[in-house]
Order: sequence, then C-alpha cells, then structure tokens
Amino acid sequence: MVTEFNKQVQRILDFCGLLFEARCLDIYNTKRSVRTARAEQVRQPIYQSGMQQWKYFESDLGPLSALVSTLK
Repeated sequence: MVTEFNKQVQRILDFCGLLFEARCLDIYNTKRSVRTARAEQVRQPIYQSGMQQWKYFESDLGPLSALVSTLK
C-alpha cells in the first residue's frame, strides 16, 4: 500500500466491484470525526517512514506470518 498506493487502491476497488473515485486517493482529507488515539495520523498522507516498524514485533508475528504466506 505504501509504495504503490494508487495501484493497490485500484486492486482493492476491483476486488470489491467498486468504481474508482478521486476521493479514494485522498483518504486523509476528510471532515468526518475520527475516534482514535492517533487521530492526527489519520489526517496525513500515507508515508514510508514507518515501513520497518513491524520488525520490532517480528518474533510475535510468527503464526500470523505463516498463515499469510499461505495466501500469497
């Protein structure tokens, strides 16, 4: 999603049988209320700085990683 955002959004929409709208790429620009502890992040464009953060939890993700690898 982070490195090929537009392409991945289109794939998701195709899978769901939904039509593309420009607003699909502008997800952070909304006036709706956001109820999350990270509300300020929801209002920012997608960024790459956190892409490696999952590695801190790699040892805990073993079972999930094995399951996801069977879906590829």
